[in-house]
Amino acid sequence: MVRVIGCFCIGTVVRLPVLWLYGSIVPTQETLTNGVPQPHLQVACAVIVKDGLILATQRSATRSLPLKWEFPGGKLEAGESLRDCLLRELHEELGITVRIVQPLEPVTHRYPTFTVTLHPFRCDQISGEPALYEHLAACWLPPERLHELDWAEADRPIIASLVALP
Repeated sequence: MVRVIGCFCIGTVVRLPVLWLYGSIVPTQETLTNGVPQPHLQVACAVIVKDGLILATQRSATRSLPLKWEFPGGKLEAGESLRDCLLRELHEELGITVRIVQPLEPVTHRYPTFTVTLHPFRCDQISGEPALYEHLAACWLPPERLHELDWAEADRPIIASLVALP
């Protein structure tokens, strides 16, 4: 049974180099094949594990990628490290505090109007219960059931890698 409490996500996987500057990632701009510049967003996201379950969140109907499920997180701000970004976003969007355990493999996906690189981190929740400040829903699922939700394309490769997560 899926207990929904109230989510965030982003589509073709492309591996691209990331530019590091003083511990922060510098947002880049990628050019489409037709020569039109396309925004390239850098996003930190959390794979939060609690009692063997993983938190999934659902984007609101009024945001981009409406009603898609995602790992919670958000866009990197100028001068911010990925870890600081993730801690800030989780506090702002869900009202929770986590302990970052380890970085996972970044994933880059190209949507029709933008490209996103997700920088996932395996996290343990240490305080607060998720509140739905920006998401429509959230739920805790075992890794093998994550595929049952309608995920944003960019998040799907992360799900595939979680089967092997301890």
